[in-house]
Amino acid sequence: MELIITPATFLDKIRDEFNRNFPHLKLAFYKDYQGERRLTIDERINGSRLLAMEISQKEDFYGKFNFDGTMTVYRFEKLFLDKFGLIVQIFRKSANLWLVTAGTDLLTLNDQEQIGREMTLLLQRSEPVGYQAHA
Repeated sequence: MELIITPATFLDKIRDEFNRNFPHLKLAFYKDYQGERRLTIDERINGSRLLAMEISQKEDFYGKFNFDGTMTVYRFEKLFLDKFGLIVQIFRKSANLWLVTAGTDLLTLNDQEQIGREMTLLLQRSEPVGYQAHA
């Protein structure tokens, strides 16, 4: 898979491309306001119409980002930071929750996707008749 990222690329475009390939994973962007690289929920970017240049730690960047399901989560996140100055965190769907993958960053994107898919299917199979999850 290939993403072309420029300062004028919208974050939601990057998220959508990633999610198209990994529907049980979610890509979150962060802005390191304190410069400490200790990310908090307050530093997570929720706006979808932001440009990459608005949160990048680099002033000038442009390039292709090639990745596939065999890349580990750790490598994906590190390359995003090194190449584009963008701090990202991958979350995995687990039933009705999104979990940070920090404890399993050495798993591949495919492995994480498979776990997310299995957890979602497990929940669907175990729900009582008439049960509706509240989001």
